[in-house]
Amino acid sequence: MNENREDREIRKIQFTGKSSYTLNIPKKWIEALGIKAGESLLLLKQSDNSILLIPSKRFTNKTFEAILKIEREDKEESVIRKLISLYLIGYNYIKILSKDRLTISQKQSIKETVRRRLMGTEIIEESLNSITLQVLFKLPELDIKDALKRMHLIALSMHRNVLLALEELNYDLAKDVIAMDDEVDRFNFYIIRQLKMTLNGDIPLKEMGFSSPRDCLGYRIIAKSIERIADHSVKIANSLLQIKEKLNYGILLDLKRLSDLSLKNFEDSMLSLFKRDLNLADEVINRVKNLHGYGFEIKDSRNSNLVLIYEGIRRISEYSSDIAEIVINLGIEEFIKKDIILTKTF
Repeated sequence: MNENREDREIRKIQFTGKSSYTLNIPKKWIEALGIKAGESLLLLKQSDNSILLIPSKRFTNKTFEAILKIEREDKEESVIRKLISLYLIGYNYIKILSKDRLTISQKQSIKETVRRRLMGTEIIEESLNSITLQVLFKLPELDIKDALKRMHLIALSMHRNVLLALEELNYDLAKDVIAMDDEVDRFNFYIIRQLKMTLNGDIPLKEMGFSSPRDCLGYRIIAKSIERIADHSVKIANSLLQIKEKLNYGILLDLKRLSDLSLKNFEDSMLSLFKRDLNLADEVINRVKNLHGYGFEIKDSRNSNLVLIYEGIRRISEYSSDIAEIVINLGIEEFIKKDIILTKTF
């Protein structure tokens, strides 16, 4: 493995006085970080017994600006993808700038995206050829775990509503489920942004309630699983819109049973996360394995919309199993430590 030797230094710790040690930091590192004599460093003790040094000014009055230059010919979808990427990276000021006037459709798309998908974002300046956005560094009332809980509740509601819409053949309710997906995306984007900023050192791990960078990866996968569960409810809703007659009672009953099992797995997987209950997570994984082959007749139906609905419900359990596996990965070390303590007690 190639290593950059300029990023590695071995320095001795010096003892000064009765209560302090000093460590000399390479001058080129300090200059590269833009730190001046007299400025402060934030020291964070990590869970692996390493020490993280961060310029304290990164946490005060930080300005992280980006200018996104676009053309009148750029499609709205392309502009929005780039805007979302800048949001996820962690920029707190984003200026969309065109050398000509922004088109009406470009402006509408940007404003709609800010309103519906980018949490903590507001338009602070607008002209004929530019729009400037400000993104809050962090919403104080919404941490990662709270955001996941809200994502979870919305995804649950989406699935329950789409099954009710299927039972009633209620197209308006199906369309409402599709619209709810934007709210799930808002929380998902917010979570991704906060996790990336944490890994980048802009937000301390402990402030996020994490003990290790590994937690960031785990929570990212969990958020993605919830987002995919919501996406499958949208797919079910879209398939429902193609159905012209109510399904017969027997098929509806089979779908309802499978749906209840899938939602139970989803709820328990999230409960195992919030309670760090590895035994419950293990139960979820075992239950999902036993679902294979359930609804066999529906799976082999010639009705493609019915098959898509069945697959969407089944996939909820599979993503719930993924969440449960992450819970075990995140909590296994703590679980082992508890077991060691109990063993010593006896």
